[in-house]
Amino acid sequence: RTTPCNPLLQRISVRIAGAPTPATSFLQRVCIAPHNRSEIHGLKNMSEEQILRSEDDDDEMTSVWEGFQRNVQAVRRKYANSEEAKQAIDELMIFAKPLERHIHTLEGKNTVDPVKEVMADSASAKLAFVKEQELHIKGCLDYSKYDMDKIIKCQRTVRGWIGKRRLQNMAIRALSDPSTKKLRKRNDVWREIVSTEDTYVRSLQLLNEKLIVPIRALVGTPGEILSAGDIKAVFSNIQQLITIHTELLGKLHESVKQWPSCNNIGSIFLEFAPFLRLYQEYVNNFGTAYAARQKNKDNAAFIKFLDEKMADAAFKKMQLSSFLIMPIQRIPRYQMLLRELIKYTTPEHTDYKSLTGAVAQIEEIADILDKRKKEVENIESVFTVFNSISGALPLRIADPRSYIREGPILKAGHKKKRYFFLFDDVLLVCFVNSAGNKVFEEEFWIKEIEAEGLSDPGLLQIAKGRVKTKWTAATPNERDSWVRDLHNMKKVLAKKLEGPSRGSFRAASMADLMGSPKRR
Repeated sequence: RTTPCNPLLQRISVRIAGAPTPATSFLQRVCIAPHNRSEIHGLKNMSEEQILRSEDDDDEMTSVWEGFQRNVQAVRRKYANSEEAKQAIDELMIFAKPLERHIHTLEGKNTVDPVKEVMADSASAKLAFVKEQELHIKGCLDYSKYDMDKIIKCQRTVRGWIGKRRLQNMAIRALSDPSTKKLRKRNDVWREIVSTEDTYVRSLQLLNEKLIVPIRALVGTPGEILSAGDIKAVFSNIQQLITIHTELLGKLHESVKQWPSCNNIGSIFLEFAPFLRLYQEYVNNFGTAYAARQKNKDNAAFIKFLDEKMADAAFKKMQLSSFLIMPIQRIPRYQMLLRELIKYTTPEHTDYKSLTGAVAQIEEIADILDKRKKEVENIESVFTVFNSISGALPLRIADPRSYIREGPILKAGHKKKRYFFLFDDVLLVCFVNSAGNKVFEEEFWIKEIEAEGLSDPGLLQIAKGRVKTKWTAATPNERDSWVRDLHNMKKVLAKKLEGPSRGSFRAASMADLMGSPKRR
């Protein structure tokens, strides 16, 4: 019913000397007693598992040796009046010498060959073990000389350990339960909401403190960098957004302190949802902000100021445009995270109703902003195209116009490379000079032309009245896509011109965003 020797000493002796060292300990003697053998074996086996885990790690072995010494001293104090215990401890200390020598060897305290010393101790250890086993086989051991109160106390310790293990197993089963996994994912989403909000607010505050406030302070002074109108155009209502989100972040942090007893995420966003409509003003102004930045791209004072401020390590090498786009991206981020939160929230949850209400309001705002965002993105594309073309254009940048596509092309019978820019109402043709710049050459108004693909590979023809010009695309597929897009734009334009409002066929024109007069 008992192992013939302490597994720690046996394995260490095998490791050091190549031969087992049998040992008896006070714990093994207790294990012989008929009282709750299984529980005491459980305690001993637990120690053996710890020993096995540390066997190949010298640092861990040192820790086991120090723990062994402490345990021996504790046994000495508790069983000071038991001769049998003293004898068992003395024997155990003899058999533990290989471990001690191994530790000392690791520490450089002992350079004696441990193999010879272990072999010298091996004979006496085997003799003691044989005598012990003979007594055990004959049934001559007197169990009455052991202190039963101390054995019962040992058993109580084991039962406590078993209880802890049961509690651990219960915790593991609870954590692996599907409902617990759902709650853990919900907590992860909640933490992401708080962390991203914190990053967002710090970024806007940095922009305000380092750029907006210093630029405003210079208005009306000899060192003025931007006019008050340009400052309003570039930065819009960012300071209002900072005020709202600072307060929102405070509420979120307050909720974190009470988490998980306080589950009021939905109610927080439901409270702040009406204020998020201020984003409509920011998005509506975004085209104006882009135009104002383009207007000041040659403003040496403004460029120098930006370069000096953006060199600050706090900006992490980000550009002004990266900060200005953050508010555009924030509402869709709320929409995504709150939807994810609802996914891991049960309908019975106290915050479920508030969450669904908050998501409904934010989605309504997001839909409005999304339409406006597409218009803003189109305006940016138009600005980019116009700025990339050299030469005098017969168009006004403020006219309502949608950018469709662009690409290289060749004019039949000419060696110079050409480049097409297609809008919803006009096709611009540029030639590429030796420096690689695109220079305006001519325009084709969509309503006045007909496009068709010819039999030759990659060849297409654009007819404007009786004048026909031939163009060569890189591939037949590329030729077909240009013909298809030109046909589609002609159909769309015809439908718009047939509508009740001929001159304003877009929901918002570039003139609306820039404050310029519409085309007559």
